[in-house]
Amino acid sequence: QSDDAETKRPFIKFAFERNENCFDVLTRAAKQRRLIAGHDVDGAIILKRADKNQKPISNIRMGDSLTQEADDKQTINVQGCEVRYDTTDMYATYVGLTQSQGINGVLIAAGYKNPLIRNERSLKYNQFHDIGVFELPGVTKWEATKAVREFFSGAIEMEGWLVPGTENRWQAGKLVTFEAPAVQIYKPHPMLIKSVRFDWTSERKTASLIIVPVEAYSGDEITEAPWSTEKIS
Repeated sequence: QSDDAETKRPFIKFAFERNENCFDVLTRAAKQRRLIAGHDVDGAIILKRADKNQKPISNIRMGDSLTQEADDKQTINVQGCEVRYDTTDMYATYVGLTQSQGINGVLIAAGYKNPLIRNERSLKYNQFHDIGVFELPGVTKWEATKAVREFFSGAIEMEGWLVPGTENRWQAGKLVTFEAPAVQIYKPHPMLIKSVRFDWTSERKTASLIIVPVEAYSGDEITEAPWSTEKIS
């Protein structure tokens, strides 16, 4: 159960995409409501909210200039990472509209100016048919900052299935910190493990992690973007 307006908001329209299976659809729908779709050891589906306050299970770093203490078993130096930066849905100003029930059906608007976007001419409108007047500012802000939170995603291949220094397997929903100046992550940032794929061949075991900023699921704004050396006030 959740009292969050965005999580409770029903889908007015939701279309299946070609070649999607049921879990793909569930994962995509859950993400739009800030939930992580997963399953337990028995295969039962679990929907959960990201815990931004949990302790990171590992510190992942990529870069020859990043040193590591000899007795530091929590820090992992990786050789490579596939990253995606997507700016297609980023706007400076976002305006949400909803239909007021009590004022002869007029449209009520709420706006949000995103401090991370410098382009003053960029503007996007979205009309929410299922949102009340008092919920509108929060949902508008969520939609406005969603593109910034989802701006970055990374894929990292780990040797073995266990988190180094532990007897625990990598797990979706856990936090790691990630620092990789070579791909413009200039300072450690808490990243959520969005998904894990375990592979086993005759030669080795690997775990492929997909990581995103924890804000992508917590709903918080990114005030200190890891891909920038500037602090947003």
